Amino acid sequence: MARAVVSVETLPAGLEVEFDLVFIPPTGDGVRVRRKVRLVIDGDQVLAVRLADETDPFSVEIELDT
Repeated sequence: MARAVVSVETLPAGLEVEFDLVFIPPTGDGVRVRRKVRLVIDGDQVLAVRLADETDPFSVEIELDT
């Protein structure tokens, strides 16, 4: 699992942010899957990006990890 820090400072509670994610599968066939998710910051949060079906790059799911 890869992780990325999106802020080096504490974000204020109630801040609404939008993530625009592009998933490029390693197959090299030129497929790109783009998803956007909007969330409100409420404490430490981990945003998880997973494939519901490992063979389908369009099955990208974005959710808060609990």
